[in-house]
Formats: sequence, C-alpha cells, structure tokens
Amino acid sequence: MSLEDLDKKIEANRAAALRITRDARDQMKAVRDDPRRTELAKQELIPQIAEDAKPRLAELAAREQQMVDDHQRFLQRQIYGTAGSSPEAVISFRDAQERADRIEEPRPALVAMQRALLNKDDGMAQALLGRAFDQGWGDVINAYAAENPSLRTYLTDLNALLAFKNNVGAQMTGAWNYQLATI
Repeated sequence: MSLEDLDKKIEANRAAALRITRDARDQMKAVRDDPRRTELAKQELIPQIAEDAKPRLAELAAREQQMVDDHQRFLQRQIYGTAGSSPEAVISFRDAQERADRIEEPRPALVAMQRALLNKDDGMAQALLGRAFDQGWGDVINAYAAENPSLRTYLTDLNALLAFKNNVGAQMTGAWNYQLATI
C-alpha cells in the first residue's frame, strides 16, 4: 500500500468521524431547540448524546493510529526484511545498533554509513539507517537509498510517515477530528 492509499483510508476514517460528530451536533441542536423539553431534560440529554458518540469516535481514532502503525511496520519490513534467525545474526545486529546509537551527529553517521555500504556491512548500514530515521538525518538516509535504489520509494515513504507522526500540529489536527464538543 502506498502513502496515497494510506492517506485515502485516513481521509475516509476522518469523514466517518465527521458524520458521527455532525449527527451528534444535529441531535444536540434538536434537543436545544425543542420547546417541549424542559431545561433540566435538555441538560441531561445533551451530554448523553455526546457520551453515546464518544466510543465510536474513540474507535475511529484508534483505527487511524493502527493504520499508521501498520503501514510503518510494512515499510520497515520492506526496508529491513526480517531479523536473522541465528543467534549470531541477532547478536551482530544488536551490536551494530549499539554502535549506531552512540553516534550523535549526522556527519560521523554519514561517514559510518559510507564505510558500511562500501564494506557490504548490511547490519551496520541498517542500524545506521534506523538511527538516521530517528534523528532525521536525511543525508544518511539518502546515502543508503543511493546504494539501494529498489528501496528508494519505501525509504521516502517511511521518512514522510515518520515526519507526519512527529509533527505535533498534524497530530493535534488529526486528533481534533475525533473530538465532540457539547457546547
């Protein structure tokens, strides 16, 4: 699935949330505008309408988060493959991750990436790639992509997806889609 497909699924999910909130607001307005209801009845019914909508909105919010997380895992599997099953492969990769995690600046990470790629040290290159994604080191990611052109689309998509997940404004806007005010 591409990022465009994920975006369409998220938009459809948010549209479903919008329908729920719109319906709830319409119901609240109908209660407020109903001259047959007392103020006490209105004060009891309006919060109940909101409470009825909240679980459905929470389910849609959780579904969006699950879609994003699932797509991230899909992209990571495409890029990294599955972990080796031998104990030696696991230990070797863990050691590479520890070494990559000690790198604090993008320049030394780029040098280490170039060295790993030159020596065909896939474990170290992938560990450095993971660190580059965590730190937002585009040059390191691009160096890996240059040596692995078949993965470029996955790398670009993962970078964009992680940027989306780390964008506080985008996350707040997304979360707002699943909220219902009872004003």
